[in-house]
Amino acid sequence: GYVTDYRIDNGNLVSTGSADSTDAYAGMFLVALDAAYRAAPNLSRLRAIAPSVRAAVSAIRSNQRTDGLTGAKPSYMVAYLMNQAEAFAGLTAANRLAFAMGDPLLARDARDAAGRIQTGVEQLWNPTTSAYDWASHPDGGHQTTNWSQLYPDAVSQVWAVRFGLARSDHARAILLRFLQMH
Repeated sequence: GYVTDYRIDNGNLVSTGSADSTDAYAGMFLVALDAAYRAAPNLSRLRAIAPSVRAAVSAIRSNQRTDGLTGAKPSYMVAYLMNQAEAFAGLTAANRLAFAMGDPLLARDARDAAGRIQTGVEQLWNPTTSAYDWASHPDGGHQTTNWSQLYPDAVSQVWAVRFGLARSDHARAILLRFLQMH
């Protein structure tokens, strides 16, 4: 399942029935599960939830476009840098979990999908802005980063660094620029 968006109706939160994204949600589920497993390793519990790990990896992979980036959800294939970072982190976590479970096929699927995201994100690097473009549309259009705009522009850059998606030379440039601007 996915967390859905909500609206306020007479002071009550009411689900809209629509998820903001499926790629990032699946990724963050895997990150949380990996953190829980590392904090309290229990292989039998991990194996019991293995179908959910596989489903989350599958959800991310099924949203991957030909450029390796993931669409926010199957019906909305815009690729957001923040989502790429969360999906990448989730796939990296799934790779570790799969090794712990002794599932080399799942480990390879997660690693390969993470590699495709990483390759796709590097194509978003914009030397003019010294940043990744923060959105990529299915028609090939990109949304360039405006460093003076905190969200989503500048925060997206930090997300890529935080979740290990940014190349080290880009990470350094991003963090220096972020500190200058914000």
